[in-house]
Amino acid sequence: MANKKNKVLIVYHSFAHYRAAVVEALASSKQYDFVFCSSAKSYDPSIKLMNFSDDIAFENAELSFWGPFIFQKNLKNIISREDYKAVIFLGNPYILSYWIPTITLRLKGVAVLFWTHGWLNSKDAFLKRTLRNVFYRLSDGLLLYGNRAKRLGLEYGFRDEEMFVISNSLDFTKMREIFLRVKQYSKVEIRDELNIPQTSRVLICSARLIESCRFDLLIESAAKLIEQGHDAYVLLIGDGVAKESLIKLAEQLSVPLKITGACYDEELIGKYFYSADVAVSPGKVGLSVIHSFTYETPMITNDNFDVQGPEYEAIIPDETGDFFKESDVSDLTRAIDKWLRHTSKPEHQVGQKCVERVEHHFSPSVQCREIENAIEKVLS
Repeated sequence: MANKKNKVLIVYHSFAHYRAAVVEALASSKQYDFVFCSSAKSYDPSIKLMNFSDDIAFENAELSFWGPFIFQKNLKNIISREDYKAVIFLGNPYILSYWIPTITLRLKGVAVLFWTHGWLNSKDAFLKRTLRNVFYRLSDGLLLYGNRAKRLGLEYGFRDEEMFVISNSLDFTKMREIFLRVKQYSKVEIRDELNIPQTSRVLICSARLIESCRFDLLIESAAKLIEQGHDAYVLLIGDGVAKESLIKLAEQLSVPLKITGACYDEELIGKYFYSADVAVSPGKVGLSVIHSFTYETPMITNDNFDVQGPEYEAIIPDETGDFFKESDVSDLTRAIDKWLRHTSKPEHQVGQKCVERVEHHFSPSVQCREIENAIEKVLS
């Protein structure tokens, strides 16, 4: 008879659709028996939730809100139903329902980990940083998205052995299958299908259209590129509050702009990326880096890592993308111009380098393995 696997509970406010692949990887773990707990309603109405299949153990714990704070109902009963050896909470100190269970679980000998971005901004306000650090110290360890967060944690006195970098991921396998199907067609055919001009150099990004993404800088840079002789064309996959202002700016500067609206059709998204030359996110980046790399497209973003999501670490200058001086349109134009010339040379094999970066460091299988390793260490 096979040894019974230790049970591990993972508690989130809600599981976004892009978490599906890593959740499925964890649910298939040969090492641990994972149970997932969250609200069946989205924490953020603008983010689509994943659908849990019947073969994945799921517990529903609804949310209530009080100003900036969140309460998650029925956690005590859910936690007590099974003999969990470890519990992983979303590492958000504003979810007040996680504080007391973390303390009581550890007193009972149950390991507790926090799954969290960790420290992103080295200039966080004192009170905000203090609240976060006090909360983090309640746990046995932190599952961090990036190496920079771990370096900042070391500066704040956290020990190396209690911080585990697990990175972040999208559905790498599914997206690669889609993209390889798309690549059976020529770019000419795909651009015709999408009504994208054949001669254009397409600057793409898949993200919510919000002010912090600074797509206004991309449009201004595209205008400069057009002045320099590039047939620049901006393609944004997404929707958001900045949409109308971006359309108006593009009209004023005579920049060709296509905004697709919110899109969850990966086949269509893959076609858009196949048609593109380079991805550009002038403000902050996050999973958009992993998205573009999986579809063999390098990414350019700004060099202020205090405003970036941890996924910026996937970018290796001159190999998988580049950084420009924050808010500097001229330097952004320089970086785009450089990559438009760079990607036109097939010997650079840029797309393959982007894919390998994701496969080896930012895929669900890698993320699952690192989470399993972290659990093993805190249980030993």
